[in-house]
Amino acid sequence: MNTEPRHPTTASSAPRFGTPDRSAVANTNGARSGNVATHGAGDEAGNSLLTPEDLAAIGARSAHKSAKATPAKERWDVRLDRRIRAGIKWWWNRPRVRWSSIGSFALIAAVWAFIALRPTPQPNFATAPMDTVLEYTLLEDDFNRLPIDTRLDLLRQLIERVKTMGASDSVLMAAFAASIEGDLRDQMMKNASKLVLDVWDKFAIDYVGVPPDDRPAYLDQKYLDLLKMMETLAGQESDKTDAQRLDEARRQAKRDEEIFASGRGPDAAAMAGMASFLRNGLGQHSSPQQQLRGQQLMRDMTRHFRGRDVETGQRK
Repeated sequence: MNTEPRHPTTASSAPRFGTPDRSAVANTNGARSGNVATHGAGDEAGNSLLTPEDLAAIGARSAHKSAKATPAKERWDVRLDRRIRAGIKWWWNRPRVRWSSIGSFALIAAVWAFIALRPTPQPNFATAPMDTVLEYTLLEDDFNRLPIDTRLDLLRQLIERVKTMGASDSVLMAAFAASIEGDLRDQMMKNASKLVLDVWDKFAIDYVGVPPDDRPAYLDQKYLDLLKMMETLAGQESDKTDAQRLDEARRQAKRDEEIFASGRGPDAAAMAGMASFLRNGLGQHSSPQQQLRGQQLMRDMTRHFRGRDVETGQRK
């Protein structure tokens, strides 16, 4: 009996049962790797049968639809205006909240107005700190609003205190003087000028109602009052009698008249400087009506001490 196989093969090429052929396995694995690579490339391309041009067109349409669906962002001022309007509407539609807030605002405004506009409290000129007294007297407009007699009395108290002040008052006064500059210096000049101008204007107002026959005596008395006031404010004392003071005033007026008549008086530049000081220095703190009244009183007093008629200016 013939035991040879029908399809003779070599022993090396005959695979055993259950053992795969190495070349077949390699070919199979290569095919699988190729399929995997092909599918990977397809996945990167969208794993779709559409061409890249179709995909680009679809993406553009989707982006356009998304842009249409998203509204444009409002400007900040539009949003702010809308919120303000909504807040005002909410506030107005709630009467309790509205009236409560109005009342609170009115109370705050009243307190602020009281603090800002109230007169400066007058310090005690005998016991208050020296710098407080000096600031009120020289730098506050409220001092200028006091009656003239009250201002003069307060100044007398201040002068008496300065004469007898101790070391602590001296330090405060020195510190106050060191701080006077710029606007503070201008305010101090204003307060000092206002006192003199107000006193002179009071004399001028009263002078208008004096009968012509009594005006010489009135001019003598007001000259004495002004001279004594200036001496008091300067901290000076004089033992001269009223007659001596008036006699000195008449002699000085005569000398001035003779100097001007001889041409030895101040030149035009000096007179212009004096007029400018009276107009722009002292005059800037007075009204036009005060200046007019003061000039008339000064003219008549000068005529009186020069021995002339106050109405006509002619020698008696």
